[in-house]
Amino acid sequence: MSDPTEINTLVAPSDTTDRHRNDTLECNVSRVVTSKPKKNRKSKCGPNKVHVSKHAIKRSKRGALVDRGANGSMLGNNAKVIFKRNKTVDVAGVDNHELNALPMVDATAKTIADKGPVILILRNYACHGLNQTLHSAGQIEWFQNKACDSSMKVGGRQVVRTVDGHCIPINVIRGLPCIQMEPNTAEDFDTLPHVILTQGGEWDPTALDHMLAEDPDWVSKVK
Repeated sequence: MSDPTEINTLVAPSDTTDRHRNDTLECNVSRVVTSKPKKNRKSKCGPNKVHVSKHAIKRSKRGALVDRGANGSMLGNNAKVIFKRNKTVDVAGVDNHELNALPMVDATAKTIADKGPVILILRNYACHGLNQTLHSAGQIEWFQNKACDSSMKVGGRQVVRTVDGHCIPINVIRGLPCIQMEPNTAEDFDTLPHVILTQGGEWDPTALDHMLAEDPDWVSKVK
């Protein structure tokens, strides 16, 4: 039986594209951050930053938040780190709440899907290690998965449809879309199907950029 904490080259490879960069990420990850950051922790990789909003979610049955307003994902305590990347990022909120030099990691977690339990492969997450995980909807969709996070009460689907055909249900609690997940065991890792949620290599949120408002023909394109 293999140990899911060990590096698995089929799941979390040491990508050659994982290099030091001065990215600025902007997302709502402080929804899962309630503790005060350590002061004077400097990033060794330059001013990598994740901007966040202030909506703390205490540990509960809500699960991991799927955030449409986040362009980077953040790992809490409901997953298992399997690989540490050669990069750190800073997490800063709109109220200047800040967490410095969080390591970028790959991780795994157990969740439910339409065909039974599966192991989620979570690549390129800033590791905070406390409270619940936050998934960037845009980061999920860049890997060709579909994050249908709108409530069924407004015509949404409340499901993540993965590129390999799995459906992961989303709960909407107090208006927030969440996925139920927990740290997997070694047996889970060896016996359950693996479902990749986000890409390897290095995550660059500007890949999603598209300035629609500057397109003179934008009306015809959205109708």
